Amino acid sequence: MSCMRAWRTIFLLAAVILIVTGVSMRFYGAARARYAMSVGENPVHIHADRADGRREGLRRRVEVPVRNTGRLPFRIRQVETSCSCTVAGRVPGVSIAPGQQVTIPVEVYLPAYGEKSTRLTISTEGDVIPQTDVELRLHGPRSNGPYIQTSFSPVQLIAMVPGEEVGYSFDVVTSEPKLDGEHWLLGFQATSGAAKVEFVSVEDLQEIADVGFVIRRYRFQLRTVGPQSEDENITFLLRPVTRTPAIRTTPMPSFRCQLAPDTRTADM
Repeated sequence: MSCMRAWRTIFLLAAVILIVTGVSMRFYGAARARYAMSVGENPVHIHADRADGRREGLRRRVEVPVRNTGRLPFRIRQVETSCSCTVAGRVPGVSIAPGQQVTIPVEVYLPAYGEKSTRLTISTEGDVIPQTDVELRLHGPRSNGPYIQTSFSPVQLIAMVPGEEVGYSFDVVTSEPKLDGEHWLLGFQATSGAAKVEFVSVEDLQEIADVGFVIRRYRFQLRTVGPQSEDENITFLLRPVTRTPAIRTTPMPSFRCQLAPDTRTADM
């Protein structure tokens, strides 16, 4: 009898332990589910080349969705980036209700060649959800033909006095055929006779041996003469001069030259 009683006690204790453990796990899971988020596709792949083969600039804008998959609302405190090539837009500090989705606007600058990874880190107010990382994989252009890439927007040049010479230095990156002792990019020609472009330097970045191409970075110096009067604005483009003129390249940003505002005021 004492043996039977001992076994009965053991079974009762085991049952109590299982019940307590099950209840604890249930409450623990419910507590974890109170605050939760999902971020959609992770990692996010961003390509320089479009599906139709066209090539645009190196700057891209994407949106990262964030959905509340928990039972309680939360707020996004901040979004940090791991690289200066990635800029996250501001997210309104509104409460995100269960089931609601918001988007984080992100602007990235793709590499001139190859691939690169960067990261977004999303934090919530009160750290109710552990920091969430979103990986962005940036894919530079494919080297399937000569091309020129620029990383700057349309440029506005300011002349302090009428007729003053103003200058601007700029870099371009090319994927070009490797020629014996010669460069594929010969320079730039301005659509304005008052503007001149001078070669400064060139640097080899990477050789793509299987296709006979090389990635190069060129630096040029633009010089132009400012307007002679406040009513004159000089706008022009730069046209690349290459050894294969029949092959079209990426259009260069436009340049606009005008007088400084204080100069205009002084002349009036």
